[in-house]
Amino acid sequence: MRKKIMQLQSGSGYSGGIANYVSTLIKSKSFFEHSNYVIASGTSAVASKIKNNFYPNALAYDLPQTYSFISFIPYLISLYKILKEERIEILHSHALRSGFVAAVMSFFIDIRVVHTTHGLRYTQKNGIRKAISFLIESIVLMRSDHFVVIRKSDFNLLIKTFNRFKRKISFIPTRLAELTDFSPKKYYADKLRIVSVGSLIYVKRPEKFIGWVKELSDYGVDVSATWVGDGPLMSSVKSLSKIEGLDILFPGQLPTKEVARQMKKAHFLFVTSEYEVMPLAVIESYSCGLPVIINYFRGVEDFVEDGVTGVVIREKENLSDLLFAVSSNPKQFEKMSIEANRKFKEEFCDPEVMSGQYNLIYDRL
Repeated sequence: MRKKIMQLQSGSGYSGGIANYVSTLIKSKSFFEHSNYVIASGTSAVASKIKNNFYPNALAYDLPQTYSFISFIPYLISLYKILKEERIEILHSHALRSGFVAAVMSFFIDIRVVHTTHGLRYTQKNGIRKAISFLIESIVLMRSDHFVVIRKSDFNLLIKTFNRFKRKISFIPTRLAELTDFSPKKYYADKLRIVSVGSLIYVKRPEKFIGWVKELSDYGVDVSATWVGDGPLMSSVKSLSKIEGLDILFPGQLPTKEVARQMKKAHFLFVTSEYEVMPLAVIESYSCGLPVIINYFRGVEDFVEDGVTGVVIREKENLSDLLFAVSSNPKQFEKMSIEANRKFKEEFCDPEVMSGQYNLIYDRL
């Protein structure tokens, strides 16, 4: 059934996991049946068709980000006018900040709200911030007509905490198209090649990435490292890597095909983030059969099987020893590569499946 759907996101319109998630939905064949709209800052398109293929078949509205009380009210007023003018039937919000906007908007306009949580924020906070995030998450859940969770551990926690709302909570895992053709990786190399993909921001902890490369170098491993991505920490991490005398490349943001090429020639993907929800870089690496080395945080088991599709580094564990145990065993390394691609095909492949699940929700509203 054809409907008018507005995708609402905060942050940049062309970068980050959520932007790519929204883009993946809109690119799907299922979404071409609907009238699609996007609210996202930085798209440089105010009520005009997007001229590139990031948001195809969509009308984009460029609104400023809502980071303060002063900007929040004008944002709500602008959004209200757009929703009324376009006669939007379904407002689909992504992540907590946008979810709160949608919840507030639902008091002033007759509209159905679908919310996708890209990580339960209150599980990532402490003290008063945890309490505030929990309160906002509760409001968003209550005001939403349907609430989507993208990882299993968050789904289980929500069902346990908000059992009375379980009928409107769904688990829909992130799914992507295959990045490249797969062939099992083999480890017969004198140089260890590692790659990391993500924005150069504090939560991604690029300084820890440099620390891991330093640890391996001090251990006597010949390492070639690349961090694909851009961000405010670019100059500082470049300086730190030079101070440490390390062979680390920072090529900035790269096209998807080049990201695939970097992953194809690497042995491991390093993820040093303080926390992640469902990192697209990990899913893309699995598509390439690239095992993951990641530090432990809550929910990591949702996408990394320790010792099977990668290695989870826990507190006080030695990265060099764990990595050496895998890299020194070519058969184990090849098996890990095969298992990584298996996980992708079984759990994270084919965005049409994901968009089809959303269409079922839209049809019921």
